[in-house]
Amino acid sequence: MIDLNDNIYNQTIARSEPKFKVWTWAGVMVTYRCTAACRFCYYGCGPGVKSPVLSVETAISVYTSLKRLAGDAAKIHLSGGEVGVEWEGLSSILKAIQAEGLGGVEEVETNAFWATDAKIVTERVRFLDETGVKTLKISADPFHQEFVDIENVRRLARMAEDILGADRVKVRWKEYMDDPVLTAGMCQHDRDQAHLESISKFKARFTGRAAFELGPLAPQKTVEEIAKHNCASQFLGAKGVHIDPMGNVFNGLCSGIIIGNINQTPLDQLWKQIDWRSMGLIDILFRSGPAGMLEKADKAGFKASRYYSGSCHLCTSIRDFFYKTGNHKSIIGPAQCYAYASGDGDANS
Repeated sequence: MIDLNDNIYNQTIARSEPKFKVWTWAGVMVTYRCTAACRFCYYGCGPGVKSPVLSVETAISVYTSLKRLAGDAAKIHLSGGEVGVEWEGLSSILKAIQAEGLGGVEEVETNAFWATDAKIVTERVRFLDETGVKTLKISADPFHQEFVDIENVRRLARMAEDILGADRVKVRWKEYMDDPVLTAGMCQHDRDQAHLESISKFKARFTGRAAFELGPLAPQKTVEEIAKHNCASQFLGAKGVHIDPMGNVFNGLCSGIIIGNINQTPLDQLWKQIDWRSMGLIDILFRSGPAGMLEKADKAGFKASRYYSGSCHLCTSIRDFFYKTGNHKSIIGPAQCYAYASGDGDANS
């Protein structure tokens, strides 16, 4: 396992200052493609999004390097997009992880769109069990039910509990499966109200599509209020990363801010090399938060609103501007994280 002082940043700060935590988990995206285009998506996933499929080699690289970092504490979560649209690719990854003796992945997450009959559910859930998947996570909420039949969710949850046991099936959120809010047939006003009620009960991340679709519905703060906070604690304390199908690494929950690529630098080596103070735009976020980017953005022509739902909403708005204007290309990307603003749901790989 890695020691905290193996990281460059940790080596150079005072003993009393917070250290950069070791990554122990990785949320790995099989694809950006999804059968849904949820308003609360913190990427830009959807049916029209162009995306490669996560390769077996990249998946193995993530898991092996995470184990070098965290030992037995290493946990991998496979999601999307939607894993069900790339079932063959997911199957190959799970078989390879098992063949390598790495142990099963912690979770596989799905919206259950594919759970249309008992036969396919039985086959796929048994396969997940046989390949060592510890938990099946199923999405259920007013956002997904705009696109996915709630009966598919219920069928999958019920049958998966029979096959795996109730302790290995997680529905997020169970109350919406039991008492669904069927937003598909609602007018825009009622849909907005249902979504607003949901984000008031369950915390949402206002990045990706959510920043633009849900951010304006949430309680608002002034830029001056947001400017009081930086992102140091988020960068230092995340304890994990998200990795997309191209190998791009996002620290913690900060989608669309690339801190490295697993296909160029193994995850354990990347962790050792990171010093937030030498990473350009990320240094500004680390020291001053999203409001610290406003000077650069204003000079480039960005027009800030008076109010945002919070730091992530402001950050996403500025990064969206930088992406569109071609600024900070090594950090701001990839296209699939910014497809929510394209108007057609399409993003090139």
